[in-house]
Amino acid sequence: MNMNKNVSKKNPLFVIVLISFTTSISAQNYSIKDRWNMNLGYSGYSQLGAGDIKEIIPTFQAGVNYGILKFIEIGLYTGYGSINTISEKIPDGYFSYTRANTVFYGINSNFHLLPFIIKSEKFRFDVYLSGKLGGFYRFSDENMLPARGHNWDYGVYVCLAFYPGKHWGFFGEYGLGNNTSHRVGLSFKF
Repeated sequence: MNMNKNVSKKNPLFVIVLISFTTSISAQNYSIKDRWNMNLGYSGYSQLGAGDIKEIIPTFQAGVNYGILKFIEIGLYTGYGSINTISEKIPDGYFSYTRANTVFYGINSNFHLLPFIIKSEKFRFDVYLSGKLGGFYRFSDENMLPARGHNWDYGVYVCLAFYPGKHWGFFGEYGLGNNTSHRVGLSFKF
């Protein structure tokens, strides 16, 4: 034990380097640059149903983002939903609907605002703007409307995340999209 005291007394630079190294490692866990962020979310996609009534179709998505700068993340997302399709027109002008398996995919980018305002690395809130561009592929039969194929999916959103845990939290996104205006779910950062 006396040997450790002698090392720190004779070489204070060693102690300074050790403290700096330890501090930088813990700070990296909370910075956006070089951080991985995974999320699991729910979104309601709007679609016109029978009698031009808007239906909300539940979709589930998963995504992964990587921090390329202090305030920007880029990533990919995928998901699944079962969306209505028109299978046939029946008498009296009504339609018969059936569900079609639908796969979602795309890229997104998040622009974080708090790094410009707050310098604390351990802040539990996150406010960011998100943009996404992608689509979904509907696996419907050829005679259904809309037919099997790709449909565009895009939007811009204002987002808020809250992290009650060190590496997990909740997020919500609200904005303007061609198919949905919101998404909520769990977020994991490491």
